[in-house]
Amino acid sequence: RSDRIRTVDGRIIEGVITAREVEAGGREVLKIRIGRTIIGLPVEKVEYIAEAMPGENAMLLARDAFQAGRMDEGVERMAEALDLEGPADGVGSLLLKHGEKLLEAVPAMGNATRVALNRCLLALEGIRMTRQDDLTAIRIPLHLALDQREEANDLLDRLGGDYFPTHPDTRDRLSEWLLQSIDASAEEGAFDRALEAVEDLGRINPALAEGRRIQLHLQIAWKAREEQRHGDALDVYVRHVIDEAPLIARDRILITLTTAERWFRSRDDLTRAARLYEQYGMVHVPEEARPRLVQLWRDQGWRLLRQADFDLAEEAFERAELIQPGATDIDRLHLEYRRRGAALASDDDRGHYELGRWCLENDLVDEALREFSEVAAAGGYGEAANAYMRRIHNQQAAAELERMMDLYDAGEYGQVLRDVHAFLRKDYPQGFKSQAIEIQMLTRQTIDQTVNQRAQQAAALFQQAQRAYFDNRFEEAERLLRTIVEAYEDTIVHERAGVFYEKVLEKLELGRLERGQSVGIDRPSAASAAVPKSELNELVEALRRGNTSGEDRSKPYTPDREEQHEAPGEQEARRLLARARDAFIENRLGDADRLLAVILEQYADTATHRRAERFYRLIRDQLELHKAETVHGKTSDRATTPSAVVPPVPGF
Repeated sequence: RSDRIRTVDGRIIEGVITAREVEAGGREVLKIRIGRTIIGLPVEKVEYIAEAMPGENAMLLARDAFQAGRMDEGVERMAEALDLEGPADGVGSLLLKHGEKLLEAVPAMGNATRVALNRCLLALEGIRMTRQDDLTAIRIPLHLALDQREEANDLLDRLGGDYFPTHPDTRDRLSEWLLQSIDASAEEGAFDRALEAVEDLGRINPALAEGRRIQLHLQIAWKAREEQRHGDALDVYVRHVIDEAPLIARDRILITLTTAERWFRSRDDLTRAARLYEQYGMVHVPEEARPRLVQLWRDQGWRLLRQADFDLAEEAFERAELIQPGATDIDRLHLEYRRRGAALASDDDRGHYELGRWCLENDLVDEALREFSEVAAAGGYGEAANAYMRRIHNQQAAAELERMMDLYDAGEYGQVLRDVHAFLRKDYPQGFKSQAIEIQMLTRQTIDQTVNQRAQQAAALFQQAQRAYFDNRFEEAERLLRTIVEAYEDTIVHERAGVFYEKVLEKLELGRLERGQSVGIDRPSAASAAVPKSELNELVEALRRGNTSGEDRSKPYTPDREEQHEAPGEQEARRLLARARDAFIENRLGDADRLLAVILEQYADTATHRRAERFYRLIRDQLELHKAETVHGKTSDRATTPSAVVPPVPGF
């Protein structure tokens, strides 16, 4: 209600009388607010006034302030209206109309205004209005914005669990506000507050909250990893992610372990890196962690070996041996060599000669040369030592030439030329050097013939992408693979690049998720469709379910048939399919073929079986193509190879 003024000429004016003033000349004037305008009305023109209650006038002033966007003033006027016994339902009406804009202003409010807003919210207890549930829905985020989670939860209890599924617009507005609150808290590093907001979101939009909870924990772990708190990051994956998203968790555990390993290696602290692999890697990613842990202990052993700390070096090798028997056979031979050498005097010609023979018997060729060179000029053992050294040099030269030809057959022409250059600088007999020069000429001719071929270009790009991937340079790998997928469809490597491309995209999306960035990467139309639906895709879909169009939001989420009725053995079939994908990407076609055959034979009732069938056909095509190329290569390439390049060697 407002003041009602009747003028002497019969007009009715409705507004709020804000003041009675005396102007110059002694004329008395009423100041009346009408909407956003204030007018002056001489008192002599007023017939009568029907004044509203002061509280009602204050509520009208609050309305005007809200309409003008002055949110703090509107809150203070509402509180003033309540002090003047204004109607509480007026507060409710204003919140229904201006609540969302008011919500945006709460973070910047001062303490006095926040206290006034709290008084207004409390005044709504016990009143009944036509749009009671809508009013409750706007009160919930206002209480949360004021850090009053208990009051907000009480209101959620009143609405009940059936309210939000039947009111999708209200659900989505609240979800969006809570997501903004979560993102803002995460950006500030206030992860505890963000997790509380996720719990609140769970009562409104459970599917969206579950995905956001996983993403938030990925953000928390990523932050810890960036700050070199690798143990804290690994704890987050194990405690909060692995149960809901085991594949994602294991992928991030492995990334964190490799990152930690590089960090500790740069500080020459291999023991701490090994402890992380033992505590987390061997438990959750044993197949990947085992070789890394073995290598760490071997490297630690060699570090101690170079320091002549033989006992501790032996302990390190023994720890590696316990993990993988036989892994340190060569290391322990080197340890024995160092121990024997440390016990010899520098002038013990016989001792050095016998140690050289022992090295030769145990394939420690460089060490044998070192020992024989110690006595090469000695009278008693010099001639025999020199004979051994000549034989070793000849064997080394032949082996290097053989290795060059293997590289040539594999198409590693650049490496062949580099190896030839190094070979010619060594003190090898001229006959071997002549053979190296012939290999050099053959390689250059082959490069001239193939440098412009598209297949060679695609293969080179694929190799670069593989190196970038295994060095965790996923953006570079994605760029290279996208080039192959879009521009080299007519090459043999195209299919492999398509499968590998999907794996790289998953790594990039995981990186965006754990940084709190938007997800979803556009894939080129030529990308492979043989990759099964992954855990990452399911998480992305869960996050998107709260951010779709209004039409889609009104439809409750229902799991697809595969999610509702998962066949026995489905998880094991997925695991085998993932291993087959990795084998295919690493060009281990035989292993991929074997794993897929197991799925087709033993898991015919699973949904993964259909995906395995498509992938299996791709593998068989690749195997047949590889076989044909191998036969063709042996009949054509070998025909152009000079017979004098390398002496015949069994198995070469």
